Amino acid sequence: LYPFGYGLSYTDYKFDDLKASKTEVNEEATDIEFTVENTGKVDGVCTAEVYVKLNPAKEVSQVPNCSLKAIKKVCLKAGEKKSVKVTLSKDAFVLFDECGKPVDKC
Repeated sequence: LYPFGYGLSYTDYKFDDLKASKTEVNEEATDIEFTVENTGKVDGVCTAEVYVKLNPAKEVSQVPNCSLKAIKKVCLKAGEKKSVKVTLSKDAFVLFDECGKPVDKC
C-alpha cells in the first residue's frame, strides 16, 4: 500500500545539524550525528535512515546510487528534540560482489 520509507505518522519531524566524524573513507568507523525534533502535537517514534551515496566519479554498473546503511528509532514526545548518533563501520563505504569480496570504495 505504501512504499518503503514512506513515513506514515501522526506527527512531523525535523532533522538538523548533520555532522560526520570523517570526510574521507579510511580503516576506521565513521560517526554520523544529527538532531531530530518532533514538530507535531502528538508523541511519536521517528525511524531515521542513514544512506551512503556513491562517489559521482565512480561508475559501477548494476549498483544503486545510494544504499541504506543504518536505521535508528527515536521516541519523541510532542515538541521534544534529541541528539542521535549512528556509527557506520568501514564496510558501509565498500562495494561487495555477489561472493562478498570487496570491489571498490564509495
